[in-house]
Amino acid sequence: MNEEATSQSRGPTGLGGWLILVAFGLVGHVINNVISINDTYLPMFRDGTWEILTTFGSDAYHSLWAPFLIGEIVWGVAAVGAEAALVILLFRRSRRFPTFFIVVAVANLVLMIVDVGLASVVLPDEPIFSVDTGTSLVGPLAYVLIWVPYMLVSERVKNTFVEHAAI
Repeated sequence: MNEEATSQSRGPTGLGGWLILVAFGLVGHVINNVISINDTYLPMFRDGTWEILTTFGSDAYHSLWAPFLIGEIVWGVAAVGAEAALVILLFRRSRRFPTFFIVVAVANLVLMIVDVGLASVVLPDEPIFSVDTGTSLVGPLAYVLIWVPYMLVSERVKNTFVEHAAI
């Protein structure tokens, strides 16, 4: 049997169908996270915000601001790295892609929930679950609820990610 006939007999394969949305989403996440780090965290070191939040005796000081902000920066950089690795695995059609995708998606949701809890410690006067917080958690929750089952049951995913990759 030739390769085309084999591919047709096992069902859809390749970066098409709903999988193309995953590809666009991952590339978009990498770009968005880089922009977010650049726009949110880098300016605080230039405009004096870091000093105001982390200097003992200032009005906005809290002993947990420094570890909280450093944790958010590390998380952001790790997210960029993980999603860039996912893009590489995706385009290499690595068999590791679906599992790593699920781990990253679930970890992102869990870390967002932990982040909200930690933020409530640093900012105790702010409501822990405001409309903004709820809205920020809806996206990652929907992402997990939609794409994790897709990675687990999709014939296209099973047929596409069969190669062994170095990453």
